[in-house]
Amino acid sequence: MKRMVIEYIKFLLRHPSIYILVPLLVIFTLSYNILYDFTVKQFNSLFLYGVEKITLSPTICHGKYVTKLTLKSDNVLDPEFLSKVQEMKQHLGSYCNCIVTPMLEFELKKSVIRYFNEMNVLLAYLFLDNITYANHFIQTAKTLKIYLIHDGDVPVDGITKNSRHFIDYYTMQAGISKVKYFFLASDIVAFLGVAALVLYLYLVLANSHRVKSNFRVLCRWLISLFLCGLASASLITYWEGAASWNLIVEPLTAFTKIAYFLIVLVVASSNLFEALEIPGSNIHKRLLDYYTGFYGLPRITKNFIINTTMVSSVQVICMLLVWVCFRGDYLRFVYYRLMILFKEIVVTMVIEYFVELTFVAAVIIVDLKQETLNLEEQEGANVLSAKLLKNDRGSLGYRLGLKLLTFSRRRNPLVIAAMGLVTMLVVLVHWTIMMPKGLDIAIVNSNTWIYYLEYSLLVVFIVAILGLIVPNYNTEQLDFNDNVKRFNSIDLTASSDILRIATNPKTSHVVTTSLDHKVLYWSPLGDPDPIELSCDMWPINHLAINDDGRLVIMVNFKNGVIKCFDRKQMKVKWIQMEESLISKPKILESFFRKRTVPGFLARKMLRKRRGSDASLSSVNSLVNANFPPPPPPIEMKSHSQEQRERKATVGKEEYVMVLQTGEIIVVSCVDGSIKRYNVKETLLNATKIRTPRVPDRIVCLTTNAELVVVNIVNNNLKFKQLKIKKTTPPSELALTLNPPSIQAVEFVGFVVKVDGLECQVIDVISGAVVKQFVIGSMKPNTLKVSYPQPTHCRFCGSAAISSFSVMYENDGDEEGVIVVHTFRVDEMRKAICLRVERDPREIRCLGFSAADEQVNWFYNVIGYEVTCVNLLIGLVEVTTTTSSSPSASLTHTTSLESTIGLSSLRNRKKHKRTKKEFQLMAVALGSGDTDYYTLKEDKDKKFSNVWLVCRYGYKSVILNLGNRFEIVYFGNNNLIEYVDDNSLKFNLR
Repeated sequence: MKRMVIEYIKFLLRHPSIYILVPLLVIFTLSYNILYDFTVKQFNSLFLYGVEKITLSPTICHGKYVTKLTLKSDNVLDPEFLSKVQEMKQHLGSYCNCIVTPMLEFELKKSVIRYFNEMNVLLAYLFLDNITYANHFIQTAKTLKIYLIHDGDVPVDGITKNSRHFIDYYTMQAGISKVKYFFLASDIVAFLGVAALVLYLYLVLANSHRVKSNFRVLCRWLISLFLCGLASASLITYWEGAASWNLIVEPLTAFTKIAYFLIVLVVASSNLFEALEIPGSNIHKRLLDYYTGFYGLPRITKNFIINTTMVSSVQVICMLLVWVCFRGDYLRFVYYRLMILFKEIVVTMVIEYFVELTFVAAVIIVDLKQETLNLEEQEGANVLSAKLLKNDRGSLGYRLGLKLLTFSRRRNPLVIAAMGLVTMLVVLVHWTIMMPKGLDIAIVNSNTWIYYLEYSLLVVFIVAILGLIVPNYNTEQLDFNDNVKRFNSIDLTASSDILRIATNPKTSHVVTTSLDHKVLYWSPLGDPDPIELSCDMWPINHLAINDDGRLVIMVNFKNGVIKCFDRKQMKVKWIQMEESLISKPKILESFFRKRTVPGFLARKMLRKRRGSDASLSSVNSLVNANFPPPPPPIEMKSHSQEQRERKATVGKEEYVMVLQTGEIIVVSCVDGSIKRYNVKETLLNATKIRTPRVPDRIVCLTTNAELVVVNIVNNNLKFKQLKIKKTTPPSELALTLNPPSIQAVEFVGFVVKVDGLECQVIDVISGAVVKQFVIGSMKPNTLKVSYPQPTHCRFCGSAAISSFSVMYENDGDEEGVIVVHTFRVDEMRKAICLRVERDPREIRCLGFSAADEQVNWFYNVIGYEVTCVNLLIGLVEVTTTTSSSPSASLTHTTSLESTIGLSSLRNRKKHKRTKKEFQLMAVALGSGDTDYYTLKEDKDKKFSNVWLVCRYGYKSVILNLGNRFEIVYFGNNNLIEYVDDNSLKFNLR
């Protein structure tokens, strides 16, 4: 069975147009009998009879009795016969109060046929019988009915009854009764309900960012659903053996039409939400889960069972109400109509079930390959919110735009069933009021060659349109094998829950604080047993470790204490008091740096070194002009006394902390001396930037969303406000929605700034905006930037990167949604040139302006981090539907599943509803490829209490799992790669 599904998916991916065309033609053919009356027939009527219509002027009078006269002829619509009827009407006029009959004075037979074809169906059946249709147009009738309203006797033989019911029925059908206002009000409410539901579906599509063109996918889905509803009514007509579909669906008011479509729309929306799980990386595996995710059956099978249960429940309640409230003809009529409607809805659900598995799946696959010049449409943006957010902040339109961004796919079966019941009650009221006098009408249908020619031309038109709008989908070799994927990990256990973890990408050592007031020093790549550092202060509010893992900084806000521990000497090196820390400020940025050697001292040391046994060009030299030295030597062949003295002088480190108050504290790691600087403004964010041959810099973001650059020149801090140059006009979506935030692009000296819905890549030297693009709603302090190791541009020699990714956590109702914006150029250019001063006419090397943006969404992520190799590693939560059967399968959590509960205590005891499981997610940000690795839990290994995910080394991350932490990595165990921030090494590829 699985093999057949795999072959089905392969064919679907290679030929999606077939899966669109065949189901569409099938449901179009089934629905054509009814669709013809609403489309082609209307155009044919204009061609046959012209634009001007015959207006009706119905008249009615009051009387005690109504007598029905039945006149028969070979064709009662012949003008000669109608003229005789008109003479008879004049003769009987003196005996009656009025005679209810259609207009009979027609000069042409064409006018008579047009008049009856444009008449209300039930009104036409009130006057005609033994009707012959040709191409859905009334051509002849053998029986004409005339109604005499009178108080006394009339000199004719007919059926005489009380006139009250007839007058009420006729006035309603003719549209002159006061009940029309009730019908109008209910029609407006129903139309608004459908419009609101369609708007809701659009917002769900737009906010999910799963498809490129929300409007295109939604329209195609609505068209298929409309055809499924008509095809169902047509099949039920054949099933009941009726000569015309009108005979089983009448009375058909505008409200009953809209209500039928509304019910179908509601029950089918869950299948659309399920289909939104198809887009993404490894789409063939997503399709395999879509087709086999519910006990080997398609995942929408669960929705079909739930929807059938809801519809059946509403049907049973309506049947009970009908049995209680009606008797006689009313009971039989309403009961019959309820059964017909129930059959139509169920058959529609069945047809739509197969349409979802073929047509809708193919539409979503095609949408992933289609391109458009409209950037907002291409990115699947919420256009309505974008327009509303142009208003002033705080205005009603602005708040409405924010609210529209929060719509998600939520369904409550109880609420849906209650709304369906209310809708059906109004439908029952319409049926009761409009109950026809009798539908035992003799009808003969026939179609000429023109009818089939029109059908053939429409089929050709549909095939031609699909051939134009559906692109070819060229697939590579697909791998459906569930190969066992492996990752490597190192597990370390502490005596108590771990509160804080301090790491440094350049060292393999880790420092943690635990709930039992211990500070532990770990060497994961060596000894698994930690070293406990002496600590007599608590709590530890801030923790840091330097590049070589020798020094550990501990900060206590309670007493304003900064303590430095020397791991090599295994003792506290110094303790310093700092009053500004007692106010518990937030530390926005902190880092270790090596003090710069002044130029004259460097030259003096070089002169002393001429007699040394170390080469001047050695990579192990600690002196490099006015710039920070490279890392400590791994191993030297020999060391003179002068080198050791110079190392002690030059290798001084200091620890820099940037506080939210705007104060910058620089602490010497040698003696604990403190220097204080102040930006004199409250800060929102701060980040360090280290660039080759450029002094260290700190970029601070103030509360006014302005950037202040702090340059560290000769170990002194110089402040400069950065003026941002608007090289491109601001986007229409650049409004204050997200809190301002910044993130550094260290190697090239850029900073990424978020302000509202606008994200800018800014050069911190010139203030030029290199790239500006639109993002979604972002949670505070979740902005991250990732890029591969920079290379040289092959044309101009500037720094270049093959891809650039900006990621953040989406701020919405659904937790754990990570949004990744990735920019890359075509394969021929290979890299994005980062040269700031660019000529727009430059065609050899391409900058950000020529990069293509791709947005990926990852759901149910409970923690993640990016590594130095441009890899995102995160933890994803999934759910498993378990039961007593061993064939329970893994399904992803959806909002619908979270709202569906089991109905009885017995079922709750017998079946488990869901079970949380976790997967490790690895995303190659350059290509967008995603791999998932199953994490197995046991009593000593739980992933449900992930507290923190942080970077370790250059290609691994640490998962804080309570009283233990796990280092996760791929490939070999070479996790630490020391690369100096000021080195000039490039990957020359």
